[in-house]
Amino acid sequence: RVGPWGELAMNGRIHPVAAAIALQQLDVLDRRLAERRANCARLSRGLEDLTGIRPVAVAAGAEHAYHRYSPTFVPEECEGVSRELFVTALATEGVPIGTGFIERPLHLHPLFRRRSYGGQGWPWRQAGSQRRYRLGDCPMAERRCFALGLGIGSQWEREMSAWIDQVLTAFRKVAENLDTLRAVSRLESSGPKRREERARCDLVSC
Repeated sequence: RVGPWGELAMNGRIHPVAAAIALQQLDVLDRRLAERRANCARLSRGLEDLTGIRPVAVAAGAEHAYHRYSPTFVPEECEGVSRELFVTALATEGVPIGTGFIERPLHLHPLFRRRSYGGQGWPWRQAGSQRRYRLGDCPMAERRCFALGLGIGSQWEREMSAWIDQVLTAFRKVAENLDTLRAVSRLESSGPKRREERARCDLVSC
């Protein structure tokens, strides 16, 4: 996997003490997952009809573990309001939200664009591969990272109804005041480029 410093991180064997703790946690896993699902379902129901946002999708017949809650920003419904401004407005209202956990698609990570792990061209040279990774290879993943992804931070366990309702109030407030955000965006239009544009420029030059 790719670590925070741009190289492959080690996936070593679990320590025996950590394994013992994990085994004990299995006894409460079902309860913890049920709490997460109930809390996130409450949040999803509240987000369903709001402009500019789509709740986390769960496939039919599947259950979500909700390690993270990552809804989707809908720019087509927020013309004139960037994802960053949308997030800033929500954060100002107290929502612990960001632009997503995965900031860069894996194929555009420097390690894969250099095609060299450890300076020897491995494993591409060994496989005789001439594969190059470029912006545009995975348009859906790129759009998710650069323009659509959101992430709301929480453990999603225990009784959280009151807190979730406060978060939904903030979302409704932002959704109902998009015109105000558009005015703010126009005032800042001469400022730094949007994150998506900056990210694309950075990737092209890396």
